Order: sequence, then C-alpha cells, then structure tokens
Amino acid sequence: MTTRLLLLRHATPLPEDQDPARPLSEEGIAEADLTANAVAAFLGLDSKFGRASTNAPPDVVIVHSGKARAEQTAARLRDVLVLGGATLIGDSADGEALAPNADPALAIALMDTLHVQQNTLLVLTGHLPMLHKLAAALGIADCSADSFAPAGGLLLQSVSAQAGWSLANVVDKTSWWMEAPPPPP
Repeated sequence: MTTRLLLLRHATPLPEDQDPARPLSEEGIAEADLTANAVAAFLGLDSKFGRASTNAPPDVVIVHSGKARAEQTAARLRDVLVLGGATLIGDSADGEALAPNADPALAIALMDTLHVQQNTLLVLTGHLPMLHKLAAALGIADCSADSFAPAGGLLLQSVSAQAGWSLANVVDKTSWWMEAPPPPP
C-alpha cells in the first residue's frame, strides 16, 4: 500500500485588475477539469479518459488555501474524484499553511495533524513559491518551480512514514497519467 501526496498549484485565474478575488478564468476552469480527470484516470477511477479499474478506490483528503483560485481548483478535483469512485474523507481550507509565501514548515505540520493512512491521496492545493519550497523541504531535490504549471504540480509517494517522500510524477498538461505506471493496489 502506498500513500500519495499531490502538491497541486491552482489553475489560471483572472487577472487582478479584472477581479481582485482572482477566481479561475475560462482557461483555468478547463485546466482544472483536465487535471482532475487525469488524476482520476491515474488512480484507476472513472473519468473522461476511461472506466474505473478493479483496484480498491483510494480515500482522498483535500486541503486548499483560502484563495478563490485554489478553492475552485480543489473543488473540481474533489467533484471528479468522488464521482469517479473515491471516498472523500476530508475537504478543508487552510489559508495560513498554504498561502503563497507561507513557511513550508506550516504545511508539514498540517500534514502531520491529518494522520493520512495507506491507500490515501492527500492533495494540497496552493500557490508558488510555497509549493516549490514544500517539495524541497520534503526532500524532493529534482524539481524546480517550473514543475508547477497552472493546475499542475508534483505527485509524491511514500510506502511508509520512515521512507519519506519520493517523486512519482510531474503533473502537467501532457498525458503523464497514461505514461506513468499505475499506483500499486
């Protein structure tokens, strides 16, 4: 059994001069939909890319920053994963730990409080530069801020708490979910 951690950057928002709250743009909505369906396909769930596998569907915990663009990206992911067969065991906002300039130690402390079990996908939806700094703090040395395209990020995995996190894949607008090995049952 494997625990997976998705460090997901929000999709493309409207410019601040158009809407100071910066909700998702039409492009951002499409990006969030593509990523949500790609993650569902990777996890073996029903998605617009295929039917569910026979593996047990994962439990999902989603935490997002309090900003509209991150909340909307996380909501699309949540809706697609649940519709695809995943069990949502947590969905919340944390504006402090996942803020754009937050100290990654806050996100690590947040992760520790969630007590995520095996066969669970933990999704942290946030912003740059925090997500890149968090990846580095988790020991992922072979990534850059460029790994976090809009509605993209890093999929990490851990086989045990002692093993720490390793990079499973870079989530982007390519067909990474088709090329990556499926998660272990």
